[in-house]
Amino acid sequence: MKRRLSSAMTLAVITFPTVICAAEPEKSPEEAGFRRLTISLGSNYRSAIADDMALRRVDATIGVNGSPWPWLTASVKLHLGRTYLSFAYDIAKDVSMSGKTYAPTDVSLEAGVAVKVLTYKRLTLHTYASYEAIPGTPSFKIDEVKMDSPFGQHDVTDYCREHADFRYHLSKLDIGAGGSLKLGRFVPRLTIAYQRLSASFDPRLDRQAEDLISLFGYDAKKDTLVLSSSKDVLAVIPGLTINLPANLAVDLELTTTPMPSSKFFTVGLSLSWSPL
Repeated sequence: MKRRLSSAMTLAVITFPTVICAAEPEKSPEEAGFRRLTISLGSNYRSAIADDMALRRVDATIGVNGSPWPWLTASVKLHLGRTYLSFAYDIAKDVSMSGKTYAPTDVSLEAGVAVKVLTYKRLTLHTYASYEAIPGTPSFKIDEVKMDSPFGQHDVTDYCREHADFRYHLSKLDIGAGGSLKLGRFVPRLTIAYQRLSASFDPRLDRQAEDLISLFGYDAKKDTLVLSSSKDVLAVIPGLTINLPANLAVDLELTTTPMPSSKFFTVGLSLSWSPL
């Protein structure tokens, strides 16, 4: 009887610590808030004035973020927008053309990657890069076009609608770094980024239209009507994320440039959900 009791006690001593060692370790705060997949819906308003063009764009956005590891996030976004462009520039000596155009619906695609470089208590530092562009060169609808010459001002809106095809292209490259601070459900952040903003406007005229404006001194072999602009700017991007129950979050972001020579402004609002 004593031998059996002794064996049972020995078994209990050996087995008990084995169960404790097999328990799942406690997750770190970073791992506890880790989401492998996030789906977002949002809207953005953008305004830019550069050289001879003024651009405004409003879009609705759907995005997907994937994180194979807690320190890496890759994102893809589809922007469905409406774009307005005003232009005014010289096409020949003492002859200028100005107008307003719009695209009822256009699409741009954006891809990006973000890397967490440091997490200390509530503070997180990150770097990121993204690129957005409108595929191809879609057409603008013509609102109005006017030409100014020594002979006066001429409204050529209807003529351009019949004999011109106004096309455009937009793209944006972002490379930046910033930090965020977790304050309960609120996560304010600040990012400083280098941005390269590119836009082109091509009022493609048929032969009859070229012959007409040649009367004002335009030479199709020497002169060009294409407007293009690429700006390298320093952008300041403050933002705020509000974490809600059921893996939901609201995000507000503002982009502006502190340089007076560059007038770029963007504000965005989105709602995201993490199923995983």
